[in-house]
Amino acid sequence: MGLNDSFSWGYVTAGQPVTRNACDLQFGADRLCWHTDSGNIKFGYRCGSTTVFDATFERIVYQAN
Repeated sequence: MGLNDSFSWGYVTAGQPVTRNACDLQFGADRLCWHTDSGNIKFGYRCGSTTVFDATFERIVYQAN
C-alpha cells in the first residue's frame, strides 16, 4: 500500500485490492492502515478486521532478522 506522511501508512497482502479513503476500507483480515499527520502516526484506524480503535491500543511492529 505505501506511505503518505500526511494521509496514511499501511499494507495488504500482495495482489489484494485497496480502497483508500484516508485509510484502506476493503474487507479482509490481512490488512493494516494507520492515519498519519505531518509525519506522525495518529491513533486508529485498522489492524486486520478491527477498525476505528482508539488510543488505548498499543502498536507493536515485529521485524524478522
